[in-house]
Amino acid sequence: MERRMIIDGYNLIFQIPELRRWLERDMEAARNALIRQLSAYALKNEMKITLVFDGDEFQDMPQQAYPHLQVIYSHFPEKADPLIKQLISQDRENDSLQIVSSDKEIREFARLMSVPEMTSQSFALMIQAENTVQYNNESFSPEMTREEAARWMTLFSKDRGEDQEEDK
Repeated sequence: MERRMIIDGYNLIFQIPELRRWLERDMEAARNALIRQLSAYALKNEMKITLVFDGDEFQDMPQQAYPHLQVIYSHFPEKADPLIKQLISQDRENDSLQIVSSDKEIREFARLMSVPEMTSQSFALMIQAENTVQYNNESFSPEMTREEAARWMTLFSKDRGEDQEEDK
C-alpha cells in the first residue's frame, strides 16, 4: 500500500524559519514555497501527501493537485482542523498513513484512530536533514558560501565591465 501523509499546512510553515518570515510579507509565496518543497519530498519518497490549509475569508481557495501532492483549503469560516480529522477518519484503515501537526487535538485524535503522528517541528527538521548532502563524511548545505558568492560576483563584474566598454 502506498505511503500517505496528511499535513497541517500553516502549522508546518511556522516551523520552517524561512517560510515563517515569508508568511509575514506574502502568505501566498510562503504556501507556494511549501507546496514546491513537499511536492519534491513526496516524489523523492514515493508517497502521497495531502496538505491542508485554513480557507480565506476573502476568496474561495481552489484545491490543487500535483503528481504526489494534493492541496486542500477548508471553506471559510471552517478551520483546517475539522477537515484534517475528517480525512483521518476516512483513511484510518490505511496502515501507511501518518499525520503531521503540532496541534494537540489533532495529534490526540490521530492516536485515538491508531494513526501514527509526528509534530510539525520534527517533520521540518527531517526535511532539512534530507536536504543536507553528505560529502566525505562532512555535512554541507548546497547553498553558496559568502566567499563563493564574492568570487562569482568578481568574475561576473569583470565580464560586465568589459561588455560595457565594448558598447561605447
